[in-house]
Amino acid sequence: FGGSSVRAGIASKVPTLPQLFFPAVMAVAHDNEDEKYFGLDAFASEVRSRCQLRHPMIPSRTVDKFSIDPIALQGIMEKIFKDLGLDHPGDYEVQLSAPRPFGDRAKCTIAGLLFEEFGVKAVNMAHQSVFAMYAYNSSNNSGVVVDLGERMDVVPIVDGYKVSAGVSRSAVGGLEMRNKLQHYLLGRNYSLTTFIDGYITRYAIENLSYMARNFDRELQRCQRNPEKITRELSIKGCPSIESGILEMGSER
Repeated sequence: FGGSSVRAGIASKVPTLPQLFFPAVMAVAHDNEDEKYFGLDAFASEVRSRCQLRHPMIPSRTVDKFSIDPIALQGIMEKIFKDLGLDHPGDYEVQLSAPRPFGDRAKCTIAGLLFEEFGVKAVNMAHQSVFAMYAYNSSNNSGVVVDLGERMDVVPIVDGYKVSAGVSRSAVGGLEMRNKLQHYLLGRNYSLTTFIDGYITRYAIENLSYMARNFDRELQRCQRNPEKITRELSIKGCPSIESGILEMGSER
């Protein structure tokens, strides 16, 4: 689980990537609270026209960092088990990576739901930074993990346990990068300001942007020979980009 996305899969003896990867988004109908959609299903145009989009994993006015929306959680878990083709979740044990802000109350809610509603065999929960340290195969499971996502966390880990008092967090991450690029693209008359447009911007960052070794030198190079820096990205079906082509130069 993460504030931005959910990844899930079936672990085996052979290392593998998650089979599922979808946005941690829930759509709720304006006139019927019981009608809900999750993940990419929530982005369908006919769904968005009559629903409100929510981020159930991100702390907000209605969901604080110590609790979680159990209805949203159950819907996401149902989607995971269904999309993985697991008709009998009770046959499985669950290894769950929980976002750092989740407190004990949120973790109890998650465990209770998995045991009572889905009947899983066992549940193990830990922060993703701890899992990263295990995956690195550190001899004593101690070190510092820099976790880059929608935000940035620097997490010290000693003997496999996160040292909460030493965690450093910065709000700078994926969201800040997208907001910055959206601001730059306004200069090219691309108005990517809606919730869905944020994913278009993210797609552009992932495909066209790069880290300049020397920012000022790259900027001068772009001013002298813009054609050497300018790239195009095909984006079909986006009302905000009528031509279907997104062009970026120094914004990259």
